[in-house]
Amino acid sequence: MKVILQFRDLLGILINLLVIGHAWTQVPTSNQPWAPPAELPAASTRSIAITIDDLPFVGYGAPLSEMEKGTDKILAALSKYDVTAVGFVSGESVMIPGEIDRRLALLNRWLSAGHELGNHTYSHLDFSLVSMDDFTADIIKAEVPLQLLQKPLEQTGRYFRFPMNHTGKTAVERDAMDSFLKQRGYVAVPFTVENEDYLFAQLYQNAEQKGDLDLVQRIRDAYLEFATSKMAYMEKVSQRLFKREIPQILLLHANALNGDALDILLDQLHSRGYQFISLAAAMADSAYLQPQDYIGRFGPSWLFRWALNRGQEEIWRGDPDPPVWIQELAKK
Repeated sequence: MKVILQFRDLLGILINLLVIGHAWTQVPTSNQPWAPPAELPAASTRSIAITIDDLPFVGYGAPLSEMEKGTDKILAALSKYDVTAVGFVSGESVMIPGEIDRRLALLNRWLSAGHELGNHTYSHLDFSLVSMDDFTADIIKAEVPLQLLQKPLEQTGRYFRFPMNHTGKTAVERDAMDSFLKQRGYVAVPFTVENEDYLFAQLYQNAEQKGDLDLVQRIRDAYLEFATSKMAYMEKVSQRLFKREIPQILLLHANALNGDALDILLDQLHSRGYQFISLAAAMADSAYLQPQDYIGRFGPSWLFRWALNRGQEEIWRGDPDPPVWIQELAKK
């Protein structure tokens, strides 16, 4: 085992020094806020796919042992509700000298539980801030740790998600990246709902480290309440755009907050009438064939991108924000 660890630590160093060359050709390519209806008919069938970014885990400086416990909690919650998720791996978070075997083991737990893994770039690069060549090289680099898993890359790497969901600040970049991903065999994964769990999660971790249990509980409760309001709003946006509730795709992150709150969050969704489906099943819905031509430095929900395509920008103005006290606490 010591020899394997030394080899993998060396491999991690070599990967960080890897220079990937590849040829690349770019392909050119009412002022009043909308108020959703107070009441809508209950959907006969609601469905949702669960996706989780930044695997193996966002630890915010926590020891690896805490990340392992958090991973087990997330997997237990997913199992309890019979959820098959897709997790997106940031390669750099795997290839940590001295910890590579244990971090790979975390990813293999996901695979052993029946979940799929996808590519989230190696360095979690922001596509709006780097060149096309640097970004595509980082995607290729991220394939190396995936190849070290128990299952071959062909079974675990077909999905790709942009960090921060920044999909291109110009039409040329967006179209060229779309072509690159297709040539590489990836499916770019959208989302319709995200609840800004990353904002709550760091505050949650800080409160835990300080031993402020009252604040820990308050943050968790606020997160779950906000997640419900976000879900309710997106249900109404779906009705507005499609005259029905489409299969939703929820974006979460692997962190201690979701380790402690995911069981309740999934129960809330179940209580709202949701069936948990695979990502493939959600993306097979005709809604996901609708064009979205969003260009910019941000990463909004695909529901909002579709709204922009239809000239219904007013839908943006009703999107719930996290509680003010959470926003203020995050600034400190």
